Amino acid sequence: MGRASASWEQEAAEHRVTLTKSRRRGRGGGYDTAARERAVEILRAGRSEGASLATIARALGVHAISLSNWASKVRDETFAAVVVAKPAAKLTLVSPTGWRLEGLDVASVRALLHGSR
Repeated sequence: MGRASASWEQEAAEHRVTLTKSRRRGRGGGYDTAARERAVEILRAGRSEGASLATIARALGVHAISLSNWASKVRDETFAAVVVAKPAAKLTLVSPTGWRLEGLDVASVRALLHGSR
């Protein structure tokens, strides 16, 4: 494996020890928040190098489903809200039976769809 993938693997091996120590035993057990967030960072680093979720989870010593759940709960700052400043100029409405209305604006399509109920 390349140097970059060895980096996430080394981090995973080191963090595996932390995860093992931070695991709460008994009913309702789990891992502390900081340990889960660090595992998600390692997951993202590994995925960027092409490693599978299962491979990364094994390296961390956790179940792949747990790691996937943790990742879904950690906010990803790489995405930002998108605002459409100007909608498409003209739309085409196609019915299930095949007729088409072309050159419509959003308001016209909305009126047609809400008026047909």
